[in-house]
Amino acid sequence: MALSVGVMEISKYSELEQKRLERARRDFAVGGEKICQAKSDLDSISRRIGAFKQTLASSYPTEFSTAQSHSDSLRQQNSSGVSDNK
Repeated sequence: MALSVGVMEISKYSELEQKRLERARRDFAVGGEKICQAKSDLDSISRRIGAFKQTLASSYPTEFSTAQSHSDSLRQQNSSGVSDNK
């Protein structure tokens, strides 16, 4: 009798394990879809920013060049750990 009770308990745990595994697989799939969508959104934003920068560079070449130089200088300062609080 004790053996059949043990088998029943193992069977219940096995069912529970299968349900949890299936739920984890679904959650993983949903997470993967969200990551792919986020990547797609970021790629789209990056392309639009690039197009916007090209438009600005062609419409305002002097100003864009000055802004780009300033941005590069700030980026270099930040990467070297120097901060300029102007």
